[in-house]
Amino acid sequence: MTNTTVKERILNDIEKAVKGIRRINGFDNNIEIVERWDQRGNDKSVIPCLFIHTGNETKENRPSLVTGCTLTVHLDLWTIHDKAKFPGSTDELLNSFAYDIEKAAMADIQRSGLAERTTVTDIDLFETVEGQPYAGVIATLEIKYKHKTGDPKTQL
Repeated sequence: MTNTTVKERILNDIEKAVKGIRRINGFDNNIEIVERWDQRGNDKSVIPCLFIHTGNETKENRPSLVTGCTLTVHLDLWTIHDKAKFPGSTDELLNSFAYDIEKAAMADIQRSGLAERTTVTDIDLFETVEGQPYAGVIATLEIKYKHKTGDPKTQL
């Protein structure tokens, strides 16, 4: 048995998957920094960057001491549209990042055997304020997994 929860192992698996978003790995873009969300702030000094943070988690007690969980995870990508590097529209650039994020997240829908399934539920494109430098993508994942009731470190 490991010393971390099934939830944390799933989040680590997602982090590993999106860290692989590089042109050399068959993606359209390179994501330079991938970090878990930090209340003190995350590093946007090198972009594109992606931050992982959890949303809501629901739990359902099932027979035989099984707890079914549905975890929401947000993948927030920040970038600046450099017309010299990408002459198309900002919308087109953000859609290419959204494609890469979905491709990486869905390459293993069972999260290395830790989850029943992963689903991309939403892809939202954003800009901070028109004329400001940052724009990005928020991809929302839903992960269904199970653990032993009363013991979130024991995967079932």
